[in-house]
Amino acid sequence: MNICSETQQKIAEKCKNVIGTKEASGDLEQIMDVIRHSPERFTVMCGDDALAVPAILMGAKGIISVLSNYAPKMFSDCIRFAEERNINEALRLHYELFDFMQVNFIESNPVPVKAIMKELNLIPNNLVRQPLLPIKEVNLNFIRNLLENRKLEF
Repeated sequence: MNICSETQQKIAEKCKNVIGTKEASGDLEQIMDVIRHSPERFTVMCGDDALAVPAILMGAKGIISVLSNYAPKMFSDCIRFAEERNINEALRLHYELFDFMQVNFIESNPVPVKAIMKELNLIPNNLVRQPLLPIKEVNLNFIRNLLENRKLEF
């Protein structure tokens, strides 16, 4: 469910105990609007890995990330480069990781993420609780192929 920027702004102004928001609308205009109209004390965090670099460049203070579960070094380096305004390096890492950002959502979260983490031996199994179902074989094969062709730094 999306909370429009006007509502987020009202919450930021009137509810002093609310200190920030995870902006995961997927809409760069909304992210910019929330950042631009938020009080200084209000923290805007990006909630979409694929939009993290532009969101950081526009003033977001960080990312609540899916990708960092299994590529923490590469993605944190990407975000650090964006914060430092080293755009070339931020974009280089962003595009190295972009296929993973997309594959994270080929099925309901966290199904693909757990499959990736299992393939990388970061967790003992990729079991999920109902109502989620195990990853489809075709998607698991796609993930395996992606992992074979891309190197992730931990």
